Amino acid sequence: MEYRYHLRVWFWGAQWKNITRKAMSAWLAWSIFDREFEDLGSAEDAFVAEALSLMEKRTGGRLADKRPDGKPDIVPMKLTLVKVNIWSRPALAYMVPELANIATRAWLEYMHGMRLCYHEGIECVLLAF
Repeated sequence: MEYRYHLRVWFWGAQWKNITRKAMSAWLAWSIFDREFEDLGSAEDAFVAEALSLMEKRTGGRLADKRPDGKPDIVPMKLTLVKVNIWSRPALAYMVPELANIATRAWLEYMHGMRLCYHEGIECVLLAF
């Protein structure tokens, strides 16, 4: 059962009964050959079929040929093939905290006589009393 649970992550957390043989074959093709299932040759296709058979034995039962509720197949997560929307952080998001750190350090040094030092590679603060 734990094996099924860990595999479900690659299918967006779908219930095991909703994962089809087609979806599992697509995921196996990606995980083994880093290609879409439709792009595989006959030898690679046979290898995926054998891997699918072994996977079904390991999980304790045959996967469904189609989803029970009649909805379309779940598309597995394939990190190298699925486009991921990534937004870069603007430089301002890095500059503002750094400027705040510099200003705070300068204020503490000026007003309270604190000094930043290093002792055996560890950053520490010296207080002037």
